[in-house]
Amino acid sequence: MNGSLHKGQSGRVGVLGGATDYTGAPFFAAMSALRFGADMSHVICAPIAAGVIKSYSPDLIVHPILRQESTPEQVKPELESLLNRLHVLIIGPGLGREPFMETFAKLAISLARAQGMFLVLDADALWVAGKDLSIIKGYRRAIITPNVVEFKRLSEQAGIDPNTPAGLRAGLVSRALGGVTVLQKGPKDIISIDTTGDAADLKESKLEGVDEEREKTKETVEVDNEGGLKRLGKELRDGGIWR
Repeated sequence: MNGSLHKGQSGRVGVLGGATDYTGAPFFAAMSALRFGADMSHVICAPIAAGVIKSYSPDLIVHPILRQESTPEQVKPELESLLNRLHVLIIGPGLGREPFMETFAKLAISLARAQGMFLVLDADALWVAGKDLSIIKGYRRAIITPNVVEFKRLSEQAGIDPNTPAGLRAGLVSRALGGVTVLQKGPKDIISIDTTGDAADLKESKLEGVDEEREKTKETVEVDNEGGLKRLGKELRDGGIWR
């Protein structure tokens, strides 16, 4: 509060989710962003969830624009205008698997990619992406956050050999998806990115004109509650993946 910034300069975050059965997950995701330091947190949801989410906290800005009876063409102008005001979009908490919510999730991913936004895909957004990996493939501004079951399913959908050592799989999924960052949740989280494969695309990531070689990266770190951040070193090098 030093007077040098105006509201929103320290982060404007959007969470797309909240439908018939789920209101808690989008609330917690949006509130976590505020508590982490973001200035403004928006929830983009179905009207049926809006009143409940609003009742949880007056700090959230709730947009009940994902109407079941609306077509993507009807929702697109309002959603596109809203995304223009955000720095990052989180899709998945409270999304559910109703067909109309899945349709709007795919629309939001497409719009966010067109605008070069940072994307986080969690929960049922991973279910949506798994059915059509092309919606995120090659877009290195995206982060996916699968749990154990979701990661197993995504690995199979990406064509990763199930016999691959556990510590190597996240990196191979990232490589197969063209440099999407993988945060594999578990007893010890694994964060991995590999932009050295053929699927990596600077144009798709809105990075045209940069040095392609300098943009190549291959890194995996392991995070646990006690040890914090540490590199996965010798074990992965011995597996022939990391250099």
